[in-house]
Amino acid sequence: MKGTPATSGTPLDPCVDWIPGLDGLRAIAIVWVIVSHLHLDPLLFPTEFLAHLAGAGVHGVTLFFVISGFLISTLLLREESSTGKIRLGSYYRRRAFRILPAAVAYLAVTLTLLWWMGGVIDPGEWLGSLLFYRNLISPGSLGLTAHFWSLSVEEQFYLVWPALLVLWPKRHRLSATFFLVLAAPLWRHLMTKVSGGGPMMIGRLDLIYDSLVMGALLAQLQALPWFRGLFDRARYPGAWLLLGIVGFLYLSIKKLPFGTIGVMASETAQLLCAALAIKVLIEGRCPPAQAVLGFPAVAGLGKLSYSLYLWHMPFMLPWIPTFPGDPAVRVLLSLVAAWISYRCIERPALRLRSALMDSSRHPSEARH
Repeated sequence: MKGTPATSGTPLDPCVDWIPGLDGLRAIAIVWVIVSHLHLDPLLFPTEFLAHLAGAGVHGVTLFFVISGFLISTLLLREESSTGKIRLGSYYRRRAFRILPAAVAYLAVTLTLLWWMGGVIDPGEWLGSLLFYRNLISPGSLGLTAHFWSLSVEEQFYLVWPALLVLWPKRHRLSATFFLVLAAPLWRHLMTKVSGGGPMMIGRLDLIYDSLVMGALLAQLQALPWFRGLFDRARYPGAWLLLGIVGFLYLSIKKLPFGTIGVMASETAQLLCAALAIKVLIEGRCPPAQAVLGFPAVAGLGKLSYSLYLWHMPFMLPWIPTFPGDPAVRVLLSLVAAWISYRCIERPALRLRSALMDSSRHPSEARH
């Protein structure tokens, strides 16, 4: 997911071809995930809050989900605005070119290495990763495919969400999306009560879909003129961006008071904070923050985030002997593997997609 494209003359005109800052948010998310998987000594962090934050990398995935929900819903709505309809077949083909090549390559390489090393192979684990239902089966003993739970959640959601946009009457979409966001914490609470909060709860689509729907809600709101101009007269948009980022980080560790109600409200409030940060960035109202988040090294890390998410996992596992500087070596190896995947698999696959599909009618889609 490389940026938010735009087509002149649509209700989404304020979104430009590339939104400075969103790649930076992706960089924050992937760094957070990797730091949590490094399992660093809590004593390395100056405060207890930062130590807890470093171990809460699953919320980096949550941030990815909100960004992804916004970007893909924006593309779908833009296509509908410019052509009069959402073409599901075209969307699914684009999505396959975006996700499958790098994921299949990762699975093929790691499975081959595991077989060559004489490791135990669980066919169900690898098939679940290949077919994107990894979030519905046990984590497995090695962990080489454990991170496919989030890819599975995302692909399951995007199998259903575009179809819902097509089936729902336009006048009811926004209210239906609001309902889904509000219903999610109630459903999670009910399921937790029913199941006792066992491990099988982790990663189930119906329990975490609101992370993606919140981004989709933002995309729909952004198509409304009054919402697009929400920050036009804001004197300190940077304060709103800071509120969004700090609020998201804070609610990753802390919960609002008032017991169960506070816990449920915290989940939705965290997603609102992520949406707020994205909103400020897409309005282009905070140039200093956008300059930092759009700095080439930061933005480059964000562009690399999908391959880096795929390839960091083998280097987080205990096959590398521990030694001084161990975390730095693991991160470096992850970056090298991700860069190779990005240059040799991701980018060629996207070029092939552009060559095979009608990129002249959908110039924006070649970048997502």
